[in-house]
Amino acid sequence: MLKQMNNSLKRAVKLVHVRQDLKDVGYHFNHYFKSIIAQSEEELIGAHRIRHEVFCQELGLFTPQGDGLERDDYDDFSEQCLIQHRSSQDYTSVMRLILPRGSDDILPIEKIASPHITNTALAPDKFERTAIAEISRIAISPHYRRRNMDQFVGAAQGGIDPAVYCEEEMRCFPFMAIGLYMAAAARLLNGGKQHAYFMIEPFMARSLKFVGVPIICIGDEFDYVGKRRPYYVDSKSFVRNIKPSLQHMFEEFLREDQLKRSMSK
Repeated sequence: MLKQMNNSLKRAVKLVHVRQDLKDVGYHFNHYFKSIIAQSEEELIGAHRIRHEVFCQELGLFTPQGDGLERDDYDDFSEQCLIQHRSSQDYTSVMRLILPRGSDDILPIEKIASPHITNTALAPDKFERTAIAEISRIAISPHYRRRNMDQFVGAAQGGIDPAVYCEEEMRCFPFMAIGLYMAAAARLLNGGKQHAYFMIEPFMARSLKFVGVPIICIGDEFDYVGKRRPYYVDSKSFVRNIKPSLQHMFEEFLREDQLKRSMSK
């Protein structure tokens, strides 16, 4: 899955670099897909089910659960960001945003990667707890990764029904990971979370940099369900570095998140 996700990012990067004026990328993505923060039981089950499908069943990183839902203690102070297909209402992917409420809520990067952080000026303990967050459990359903990019051969065998998804919709699939990052950035920015952290593979970090995410490595490589490094990104800097061709996508996510926040007050 991680290699496939990185390949999707690479394809998206190639499109972004070849066509810097590719404003229709963001337009079409937002036309067919939307981001939601899981709140209802049905939405939360959808988020945890994708996590279980990818991390427990596909990758075997965690123990499969009888209810088919993957959870841990960090979910007590987290939000699940989902990408949803508008017409079918299917959930395509998920990203967890861990949001500390106070000193008792410790980020995974603090528990796992603290000995490996060398750039201590950007360590989580240098900022207010309410201004930091960690992005984790990034998962794209296999149905939105198993397809031929050009001819869409075998789409139905991969779980994608051509009667439900037109060619234009399927050409948005490589941008699913980018959509997750855009939605997360919008959520963090609107929520006053300036300092975000990742523990990801170096190849994934390189792909994010190509897309325009100003991610900074703050430590050495270590083993944690694979080779990983600790990374930091300033959400305000993220906004300043978005590729012009992806600006519409981000602005739409930002607008939708602002609307959701105003409705929940």
